[in-house]
Order: sequence, then structure tokens, then C-alpha cells
Amino acid sequence: GGSTMSASVFFNRIACRDTQEFFSDEPYLLFNGSHLAGPFSDVDEGESRQINQRRTFTGQALVELFESDSPDGDDFLASITILEEEGEQGPQIREMKGDGARYILYYSVD
Repeated sequence: GGSTMSASVFFNRIACRDTQEFFSDEPYLLFNGSHLAGPFSDVDEGESRQINQRRTFTGQALVELFESDSPDGDDFLASITILEEEGEQGPQIREMKGDGARYILYYSVD
């Protein structure tokens, strides 16, 4: 109980629809600014990578997708905001799209 309820989010996997790079991407994810998953090496269109990570948050949380471009510095691709209310909606499928890349993030809030 108590007034500060926290929600839990389970990140299942991320799937690539379009890569940012001409060849393969090395995507990684941040959750509220902290490392969540990746960088995953050699991700091509049509492939997915398991995340299998659980995080807790209160109210809402920010998930950011980057492409690891060493040694050039990393490219920000997209971000989504996850809301506590999504816990009532079952598994979520959200598109993360930007800078020519398109990824699908699979997760659920409980």
C-alpha cells in the first residue's frame, strides 16, 4: 500500500524493421537514462533480439533507442514514454522510429 505505487515493466524483445546503417545496426536501449540492453551486434532487418529485463518505475518512464557508432559517437534514434496505466492493457507493441531506422519494442507493464 502507501501513496507511491510503483509499476513494473518487463521488456521482452526488440525487432528491427529497417536498419539505420547500410549494413547492420548495433542498437542499445536506455531506461530513464540507465542502461537497459545492448548494444546488440549485427542486427539486420527482420531480426529481433531478446531483452528479458524487468524495471520498476513510478508514473512514467522514458525508453531511448541509440545506435552504437564507435568511434564516431552514438546516434539517437527514437524514444517512447511508458505509462503506468499500460499495465491494464496487456502486452504492448510500440514502434521506435527515427533517423531512417525502425524498430519494434515488445514489453508489458504490470
